Amino acid sequence: MKQAIRSNVAKPECAYVVFSGRSDLPWLRLLKPGFRHCFLAMRQQGCWVLYEPMSNRTEISIAAADDGQDIAGWMRQMGFTVLPAVISRESNRPAPWGPFTCVEAVKRVLGIHRRGILTPWHLHCFLREQNMKIVDKDEKLGYIS
Repeated sequence: MKQAIRSNVAKPECAYVVFSGRSDLPWLRLLKPGFRHCFLAMRQQGCWVLYEPMSNRTEISIAAADDGQDIAGWMRQMGFTVLPAVISRESNRPAPWGPFTCVEAVKRVLGIHRRGILTPWHLHCFLREQNMKIVDKDEKLGYIS
């Protein structure tokens, strides 16, 4: 049954990890400024799906995507740092155990199983490194010009 459901679900056309320096939790001020929270924006079937895991709840929002819409540019104008990401469905092994944080939630959606990625800054550095390894960024990462 699980296999049948997965085969009918379309993979997102592109995904962006969005980093924020804003936080309502005082202990998050220990993290690097500008990298205290992260969430995902994924384009799929003409819509943007925003997946925002927080400490008290997870919000999932859907918005219509216009053809010329530059969501990454718009979020950068709002003061966020935005990086394109690839969603990997290649591994069937379970993700390693870790505290459920915004970083862990985003890693699970993206299929990242690295234990050392614990903070938004760690995730940012990992994604930047991954993006440099991809030769044809425009096609593979779904940049919107």
